[in-house]
Amino acid sequence: ITGHMKMTATEFKARCLALIDQVRERDEPIVITKRGRVIATLEPAGAFDDRPWLRVRGTARWRGDPTAPAIREGDIQAVCVTSTIGYGGGDRARKLTRVENA
Repeated sequence: ITGHMKMTATEFKARCLALIDQVRERDEPIVITKRGRVIATLEPAGAFDDRPWLRVRGTARWRGDPTAPAIREGDIQAVCVTSTIGYGGGDRARKLTRVENA
């Protein structure tokens, strides 16, 4: 962030109402730190849109074919479970069949 003020959370807490007014008037964000790490940023309300996803519109680029299958057909292996009903005593036998694509 360029043109911003940086302060600790303790400083911000002591002066927060005045700092909110300052951010609005100067149109500059304030970065708030705690123990040397950035924990928050106070930015002017005009910096945000009701639809934040619009800020990234047009920045993505397709690589490859977006309509191509996610995996190759040759990598697909299907396992089919088929049931056969035996007529002698009502037993059900299950048979696993492995289908491999070449």
